[in-house]
Amino acid sequence: MADGGDEFDIDTRVQMSGLLFKRPFGHKANKWQKRFFIVKEGFLLYYPEKEKTIFDRSGHFNIHPKGVIPLGGISVEAGECPGQRFAILITHKDFKGEITLAAESAQDRDQWTNIISKSGKVTWKNAQIGEAMVQKLEDNSKKIAEEKQAYMEKLQNEAKALKEEKGKKEELEKMASELAEEKAAIEEAARQLREEKDFTQQELDQSLESMRKIEQDKMELERTTEGLQGQLEKVRQEKDSTQSRLQELDEQKLMLAEENAKLAEFTSALKDDLDNIDFQRRQIEEDRKLAEELLAEKERRARELEEEREKHEEEAVELKLNLEVKHVLKLNSNST
Repeated sequence: MADGGDEFDIDTRVQMSGLLFKRPFGHKANKWQKRFFIVKEGFLLYYPEKEKTIFDRSGHFNIHPKGVIPLGGISVEAGECPGQRFAILITHKDFKGEITLAAESAQDRDQWTNIISKSGKVTWKNAQIGEAMVQKLEDNSKKIAEEKQAYMEKLQNEAKALKEEKGKKEELEKMASELAEEKAAIEEAARQLREEKDFTQQELDQSLESMRKIEQDKMELERTTEGLQGQLEKVRQEKDSTQSRLQELDEQKLMLAEENAKLAEFTSALKDDLDNIDFQRRQIEEDRKLAEELLAEKERRARELEEEREKHEEEAVELKLNLEVKHVLKLNSNST
């Protein structure tokens, strides 16, 4: 099948195909990946695992493999590797190290070893096919390099944005800490108010009903602002003045009535301040939660980018091997 123009018409018949495990070239780590392999005219082509389904359905192989291994002049033998009992070891004097594959059974390993060994003869047609494949790989490598550059720039921009989000989160945490300190001060002031109320209630038995109203108002003052302390001092002074005039019961009742009216106005204003503070605190808490969610999303995205970067690095290693394969193919073509 040909794409048209000057491209070489590649025969779709293959000598063997199937799934094998592959260890990354140039690595000794026990990291294996399942790939779809095809033996075709003296070359071993490999693809992502999902390519097997397309090949089984259409009967035609993709001319854009993930990698190409020339089999001319290679040595192949069965072996064992950690975690893989049925390994296939491929070596060549021009390869840097060995290529390690693995089958799922001894029978599959022996069949692959036999076919790969028989496919080691290089022909002029193999060289033509290799040149066509190498040209495709070179085009793909240029495209991958451009995509990698764009991806790295995108990664740097997102890392910068992530750093800014982290600074914003720290600022929100500082504001939350300051708000907590203000809340503690308000609670302490409210506690003192309750003590003053108890003391006043003991001395003013005849104003029990009025003091109950004051107690309800004080319960609503638990989350007031720092200005509450100054107002509390004013209430203390008024209380001292009231105690000095307790000699006359009628005057005391008149005094309490006036004070109750003042306290009602004062507590109403304080309640408005408390409602405003509570609204601001909830707003800050919502902003902090939103910032944490955005930060978590950025961190997850950063991990995904890191995984994709590692994947690109692995593809770059495989691309380097493919470029070396091109060199070997040219040498074989010149010798032919």
